[in-house]
Amino acid sequence: MRNKKQVRSKEQTCESNHIQPEVSESMLADYTPKDRILSILIGAEGKPVSRKSLSREVEIGDRSLREYIAELRDEGYIIGQGTDGGYTYGNQADLWRAINKEKARVRTLSKRIKKMEKAIIMQNQYVMEVK
Repeated sequence: MRNKKQVRSKEQTCESNHIQPEVSESMLADYTPKDRILSILIGAEGKPVSRKSLSREVEIGDRSLREYIAELRDEGYIIGQGTDGGYTYGNQADLWRAINKEKARVRTLSKRIKKMEKAIIMQNQYVMEVK
């Protein structure tokens, strides 16, 4: 049986790597990089995780990491930009930012749709006048 110091040092090492102690490398191999990124961010419990650390732990390049983060955001996961270029998962400030961003997107689309409808109406009026 290991002493408390050995157990504590193993847990501290796992915490610094943002991986839960009971998760083995063979278990992680069954997951996609995107799943592993999400798992690491959730495991960090709102603390920022650096891009460099995420890239190293998931064993992918920085560009791939940014692409996976974008995909997760597109799927509805709230992933915020922490300070120093890191990422955080799902805090309220990030959620409100995401909501406001989506509202702005809806307003922009609504304006475009109104312009398109107006163009169709004007085109129909022109066709009626020509006849």
